[in-house]
Amino acid sequence: MGQYDPKTPKRINSVSVTMFLVTVALAYGGWFYLPHWWPVFQLSGIMRGICNDAYREFDDKKLMDKLLTQSQRLSMKVAREDFVLYREPYTPQDVHAMNDEARRVLQTRGKVMHAKFKKTVVAKWPLVSKWSYLTFEKEVSTTLETITW
Repeated sequence: MGQYDPKTPKRINSVSVTMFLVTVALAYGGWFYLPHWWPVFQLSGIMRGICNDAYREFDDKKLMDKLLTQSQRLSMKVAREDFVLYREPYTPQDVHAMNDEARRVLQTRGKVMHAKFKKTVVAKWPLVSKWSYLTFEKEVSTTLETITW
């Protein structure tokens, strides 16, 4: 090797050690967090489907039962108390120019359907005997306005 040849870094240096430690820390955090987060992510899709079903189904109890039935396939244990379904009503100014039947349907259907989920789970850290509380909150909203194409 000549005097003017470019220097090459050693195989193990401070940058490679730091990158390895950061990668290990991220992998450990993912090992802890992702198994609890993934069912909540799947649940948000189920909630969006229920909000879309609210366009035709006006009974919120049936929608809640359907939501609970579909969410039972996830590994997360959920109960009726973990969910809130509510419809945002039309204002009287929005429906004042409509006939009685259209006004009744729009008032029953609502303008926007909201589905909220909140649950706290106890999560065990891998490889150690420690526990942490994780709180997951999710809100999904879908407009229920009449489609005019």
